[in-house]
Amino acid sequence: MSIFVPLIMFGWIPMILLLFMLMPARRAVIIGFIFAWLFLPNAEYRIPGLPDYTKMSATCVGVFLGGLLFDPEKRLSLFRPSMIDIPMAVFCFCPVITSITNKPLPLWHGMATAVEHMITWGIPYYLGRVYFSDPRSIMELGKGIILGGIAYMPLCAIELRISPRLHKIVYGFKLIASHQLSRAGLGGISGYRPQVFMLNGLMCGMWMSASTLVCFWYMMCGTWKKVLWVKISFVFLALFVMLVLCKATGALGLCIVGMLTLTFIKFTKMKWPILVLLALTPLYIGLRSTNVWTGMNAVDLVVEHVNARRAQSLQFRFENETMLAEHAWNRPFFGWGGYSRAIPRDPESGEKATIADGFWIITLGQHGWVGVVSFYLILLIPGLFLWKYLPAQYWADPRYGPIVVLATLSGLYSVDCLLNAMINPVFMVAVGGITGCVSVIRMRALGHVPSRVPQMAPVAT
Repeated sequence: MSIFVPLIMFGWIPMILLLFMLMPARRAVIIGFIFAWLFLPNAEYRIPGLPDYTKMSATCVGVFLGGLLFDPEKRLSLFRPSMIDIPMAVFCFCPVITSITNKPLPLWHGMATAVEHMITWGIPYYLGRVYFSDPRSIMELGKGIILGGIAYMPLCAIELRISPRLHKIVYGFKLIASHQLSRAGLGGISGYRPQVFMLNGLMCGMWMSASTLVCFWYMMCGTWKKVLWVKISFVFLALFVMLVLCKATGALGLCIVGMLTLTFIKFTKMKWPILVLLALTPLYIGLRSTNVWTGMNAVDLVVEHVNARRAQSLQFRFENETMLAEHAWNRPFFGWGGYSRAIPRDPESGEKATIADGFWIITLGQHGWVGVVSFYLILLIPGLFLWKYLPAQYWADPRYGPIVVLATLSGLYSVDCLLNAMINPVFMVAVGGITGCVSVIRMRALGHVPSRVPQMAPVAT
């Protein structure tokens, strides 16, 4: 590991404070989260009695301190939670109840897990609620996501040529095994799958998917016409090509689904496709947790239309999910807690009998249905509120377009969490922001407009 790693990791909090001193608070939050997620090393430092020090925890602490010390509007102290924030509160604190209901688990374990949830999910969501709960700030956050994708394009291109080794070159250590470096893309063409400074290629692919989708909708809505001197249409084309080259089939598929859904709504003024998209996650969880749907027909489709290797991987996931779900039903409400108790054991050897991949099945095993329902409500409520309270003619409006595309991205991220466990704090900042925006849209639609509500286009019920 390079000496550069501890320097940048422990110097990141002062750097964020400097950002708050030099620029508006919202912009400092955007740069702090996106730069940290895209470029800081994936290193961990254990601190006795505290959560591990990572780029995530450093960014959350730095932004929180920056907001307290240097934000002239003192927005952190002015925030007042509402009913819409209950799912996040439940998700953050349900590990404490999990420990109480599992007698072998010490209470401190549940409290430590709750703190981890707050740092990973709660604080980014809270900062999003504070700084990005109006259309203009959401538009700036979307621009930050697009610029992050643009910044990653040349780095992805380099790793397509030399293999995913930039993290090792810059920081002195690699993150993934050699067998994960190469993947088959469209048409079965094999090659390197870039990861740049993220944990793996799936995370990198999902980031490029998000940047491409946001850029596409900004182009369709006319929210952003030029990035510096380049037309937004050329930027979108470049992002889409790089997304294809990243060989992340799932991320590419989610991006295409998002683009088709939003385009259909724009030209037909019918909103039901977003409801279908949002229904995919609870439908999948319901069918798979009860094993009503085994997933084998999906495996057959992958064999026929993609390749046998991907089909084998998918079948392995489904088989593991079935065993994990059966074990989870023994403690359905608050789960088994930590220490791998949610993973079934072989009765003879006592070894782990399966592996958990998807975030939903991990959460179901560790925190039960309370954890699963609360987490997915966080991701799905913005889209549901838009579907119910925002008329379709406003979905492609330049003012509402950023809210719409980030709410759609939140729904797509919930689908990605079915098969993967890819934590992304930038997405959670966006979820916090659009949750605040859609709650305002709801209040305006119902005729309950509190003071200090940002001005937006009139909303008809």
